[in-house]
Amino acid sequence: MFLEEKTQTINERIKEIRISMGLSVIEMTKKLNKPRSTYSQIENG
Repeated sequence: MFLEEKTQTINERIKEIRISMGLSVIEMTKKLNKPRSTYSQIENG
């Protein structure tokens, strides 16, 4: 239950980042396919 809620929150956060950066879904998917350590770099621009 908690894990599902956490995943939903992460997905919403990713969507917010994507929209704020003006990226398409495809572009964001490419960024997220990079190693997980780059997630903070994506978020920070």
